[in-house]
Formats: sequence, C-alpha cells, structure tokens
Amino acid sequence: MASMIKQAGVVYHLGVKVLLVRFSSLGDVALVSSPIELLRSAGHEPWLLTFRPFGELFLSDERVKVIEAERGESLARILARVRGRFGAAFDLHGKLLSGAVVALSGARITGRYKKRIIARRAAVWFKRTPRFVPVHELYCRPLKVGLRISEPCPLPRLIPPANGLALPDNFIILAPGARHPTRSWPWFPKLADILISEGLSIAWVGLEGEGPPAVPGLDLRGKTSIQELLYVISRARALVSGDTGPMHLARCLGVPVVALFGPTVPEFGFGPMPGEGIVLEKDLRCRPCSLHGERPCPYALECLARISPEEVAKALRKLLTVV
Repeated sequence: MASMIKQAGVVYHLGVKVLLVRFSSLGDVALVSSPIELLRSAGHEPWLLTFRPFGELFLSDERVKVIEAERGESLARILARVRGRFGAAFDLHGKLLSGAVVALSGARITGRYKKRIIARRAAVWFKRTPRFVPVHELYCRPLKVGLRISEPCPLPRLIPPANGLALPDNFIILAPGARHPTRSWPWFPKLADILISEGLSIAWVGLEGEGPPAVPGLDLRGKTSIQELLYVISRARALVSGDTGPMHLARCLGVPVVALFGPTVPEFGFGPMPGEGIVLEKDLRCRPCSLHGERPCPYALECLARISPEEVAKALRKLLTVV
C-alpha cells in the first residue's frame, strides 16, 4: 500500500502502484525499461499498458507487470482493466488514446511526457540540429516530478530469455528494415559480403520482406517472436541498423551498434548513448528532412547512399576491438 512522508515541507510518495502507458512501437516500448527501473529503484510498483505483442519484451522481466491491449480496442474496454487500480499514471505516448486512459484512470497523480515537438519540428524546418536529450530521459521526467524521485534516470535495459534458437558463433546482426523506406540503407548486401570475407557470420532480423530478397547467412526475418528476437540480439557481437526498433533492442541488451542515420538525426532523442556504439551520418544541407522519415526523398536518398559499406565495416571493426 502506498504511503507518504514529509521532509522539509516536501511530500514524498512511497510504494505507489504506477501505470505507464506506451502503446507502440517496438523500440519506443523497449525504452520504457528506463522509467521501469527508475520506479523500482525508488520503491514503487511499475505496470505497463501497451499493445500486443509488445508486452513480450518484458516476459523475462520481474521488474514490471504488463497489461496488453489489442489495436483498435475501445477506450471503455481498456479503462475497465485499469480504472481505480493505480495511485499514479503517466502518459509516455502523447496520443489521444494514451492521454484519455491516464486522465480517466482515477489515479491521483498523473503526468505526460513532453516530446520536444517544437524543437524537433524546428530542426526539420530550419535544418538546425537540436540539443540531444535522450527519449528515455524524457520518459523519466514526469515520473520524477509527480512522485518526487531524486534518483538519476537509468539507461534502458531489457532482460532476454535464458535460452533460445541455435545460432552461429562470432556473428553480426544486420537489420535492413525500417518503418519508412527512406530510412533503409541500400548497401546491406555489399556489407554482408565484406563481413563474410573477413570470417564473420551474419544473421538477418526484421519483418518478412524487409531488405533484399535473397541474403547470405542466417535469415531470421519474419521467423522470430519478440522473445526469440531478444535472445538472438543478446548473443550477437554487434548489430548494424538504421534508426529502427532492433537498434534500440540492441542498446537495451548491451550489444554495441553501428547506427545509420539519414532523414532523421540522433538528436531527435533516439541515437545511441556514449559507449553504446557508433553513429554514421552525412552532413547534408537537407537533413533532417522529417521527424520519422515519412517524406519522399527528391535526392535519391543521398544521405544514406553516401554511407559506404566499407565505412560501416570499418566502424564495426573498431567496435569489435573493444567488445
């Protein structure tokens, strides 16, 4: 049961049952592991409301309990499962549905994370790189204010299953897909050839149909559950990806990444933190061109095409020497 103490005129909340609402997508939900850890370290009880199947990210995680909703499920049905059950609720999605759930949850303490949308849109309009504030830190801010938490925001961390698929030794993961085609790097097949020639094994992850149709190495695209994907990534030496969900999973699993940024920029909050990997990007006047890479490119994706496979292979070699 939650309690309160008062020190120097400030009320501190203890042992609160807290609902975190983030419905999608894969990488964004993975980053919620940071406020989950913050709540646990402060003595609270975190719960996560998300869309199926993203709750699978936390099947092996005893830090949090998960409520999964179906896409398209009505607000009334969702509220029937959460209303009156939580002392605090926080909207970590910033959408109409997530905001309504928090507002109508009956929680006494509520808050909403600020996306820095003005700074990000200004970067697109005026081509000025915004100050880097990682998204997981933005997730933590309303919790620290609402629950008077003084601990620093921890890095996001996921817990993979202990067992999984049979995998090759000494392998690198390539994740060629992206939600928007303008975020897909075109040289993954050439990179794979370079890595194989250097004695490395390759595993491909993502959705079925993402990336080149025929690839060398172990092709797991469309063949893994989220739990299996976590296991595969956790066993890799490194991962190469664009600004995508697998890149964030690797970060959360302590696997070094080579992150390829084109229409978006790491300063939107989704880039690797220091020590998590290497960012490759080109300084072009047209960048960033959109918030999520949703706009068609009139320049033949020059921002990504100019990142050569040799450059990526070199970055990987640098990572592997320190892993």
